[in-house]
Amino acid sequence: MRLDFCCEEKVYPKRIILAAESELDDSKVRGERVEQDFEKLLAVKSPFKLMVYSSAREGCTNLAIVEKLELNIQNYGHHLMGETYIFMDYNEHSGKNGSFIAHTWQLCKSVAQAKLDQYLT
Repeated sequence: MRLDFCCEEKVYPKRIILAAESELDDSKVRGERVEQDFEKLLAVKSPFKLMVYSSAREGCTNLAIVEKLELNIQNYGHHLMGETYIFMDYNEHSGKNGSFIAHTWQLCKSVAQAKLDQYLT
């Protein structure tokens, strides 16, 4: 599995601080390609995970991609508490230099704690 880029600590324990993937595909299947690249971010252990994509064409919307990514997050059972996912949608046709729409998702409880809470209620 290869990420587009990651930033690591220089000294021990050399944790990945930021993992990033991008998919600026221009085709009709861009939603699937974004989702495939995003799955790499689910598996890597990093406090910050950045997904950069473009939803600006062919009937693909920012909302549709964000919903897909959030569904992937909800169905993944190995999150670490405090993980922060950042979704950045780049629209190259907006304004002189384009524009970004950003969304974040952060885990506030560990998966084990959430399951325990469900069991106790």
